[in-house]
Amino acid sequence: MRTLPHHPTLNDQVSTPVGLADKGIAGRSAILQAAETLFASNGYQSASIDDIASAAGVSRGLVHYHFHSKEELFMEVVKEVMDEFAARLKETLADCHTSREKLHALVLSFMDLAESKRNLWRTGVSEAGGLSIQITRMFGSYRKKTVAFITRVLSEGVVTGELRTVDTQFVAYCLLGIITSTAMGKFLSNLQLRGEEIADRIAILLLDGVAN
Repeated sequence: MRTLPHHPTLNDQVSTPVGLADKGIAGRSAILQAAETLFASNGYQSASIDDIASAAGVSRGLVHYHFHSKEELFMEVVKEVMDEFAARLKETLADCHTSREKLHALVLSFMDLAESKRNLWRTGVSEAGGLSIQITRMFGSYRKKTVAFITRVLSEGVVTGELRTVDTQFVAYCLLGIITSTAMGKFLSNLQLRGEEIADRIAILLLDGVAN
């Protein structure tokens, strides 16, 4: 009796060569690490896909397989950095209860991350005017999320009576501006303060003011 040929269906299991998926993940990770290093050291405009592929020890084709363009690669690098920031902040907030403690944790987490990504930070600041609209929008999205978080913390403080009634969103934008400009002063102009000191001073400035 002749056996009819089997035609694949959606219910069939697709066989993947052992280790192929792992190699793909490892290759993507190596590309991202190399890209972050080169974006930080050479700048976004100067870093090329060929340079990134060479530094990662992969082919140019594999870079384009994972990332369609240098823009997409840069955006993924930034996303990983922001995911790291969110994870650090979440871990730090676990032991925070008051608005003051939460705001202190936010500033400290921001400064710690900016310190560890100092050169990448410089690239983002120095080349901001030459970045694409997509990258600019991405930064804007992260800024809005950060403002929303700060607004939430401030609003909680108002409800509990820890803070007086204020326009929490306006204060959130002001605080983010203070944090960002202070980080620029620290990492671009060598402001001689540790992250913990900066967090303390910003919390005092925001919550206690400067009046007698």
